[in-house]
Amino acid sequence: INDVVQSAALDEEYIGTPFEVKPQSENEFEIRAVAPRQFFYIEGFDIEKNRSGFTNKDISVEFTEFNNTGKPIKLKLKILNENITCFIAEGLDFRKLK
Repeated sequence: INDVVQSAALDEEYIGTPFEVKPQSENEFEIRAVAPRQFFYIEGFDIEKNRSGFTNKDISVEFTEFNNTGKPIKLKLKILNENITCFIAEGLDFRKLK
């Protein structure tokens, strides 16, 4: 399992809160953190690099909405490789996206 985008929350009670996931197509998803003070990040990336997102041969992540502290709360995920199985972690469970 490789995790590219991670989530965090400034309040412990919101860690693991399910995300709002809206499929845009079979290989494209809009994912939003809905809990207060919950956000996404890419480990090892600074704030500016987080704002620009991430692309490799398998996926593309574009952050599209930010909270008042500049942290990403909404992203667009595109699966570029048809052989990828993609899950989203929510609490102690995983939800299969594709």
